[in-house]
Formats: sequence, structure tokens, C-alpha cells
Amino acid sequence: MLLTVLLGSAGVAGMLDLKKMDWDALFPRNGKPPFVPTLKDAADISNFDQEFTSLLTPPDGLPALTPEQQAVFKDFDFVSRHLLEI
Repeated sequence: MLLTVLLGSAGVAGMLDLKKMDWDALFPRNGKPPFVPTLKDAADISNFDQEFTSLLTPPDGLPALTPEQQAVFKDFDFVSRHLLEI
């Protein structure tokens, strides 16, 4: 989607040869990707621009939520590190 926003649909279509794409292999993910990035480990995000990776998680050192604020998120699974230290 980001490529479509940056290049427009004609720009993306020009980059991809959609006629040669094996659509039957695409859905079950059986096709071979044209590029496989090298990863340092399973959490490596070095192939993504820092503009986007800096938005992934809130910075450390944020103030703790009040009990009322935390109650709004009672069914959420994610718990920030700073909340575990309370």
C-alpha cells in the first residue's frame, strides 16, 4: 500500500510484471520471493527505514497509567515494560 501511495498505481504496476505472477501460488505462499533480506535474528528490523521503526513501540520512561486509565485496556494482551516495574 505504501508503494501505491508513493508511486501511484501506475508506478507500482510498472515495477511488477503482474501478467507473469503465479496467482495460484501467491495465496498459499508457495511462490519464491524475488528478494529475501538478510536477518540478524527473528526481531531484526534493520531493513526498514527508521522513520517507521521508531513508531513501533512507545519510548521507555513514560509515566504509569492511573488505575482508571488502565481499566480501559483490561482486555488487551500487550503490557509495556514500564508497567511491569510498578
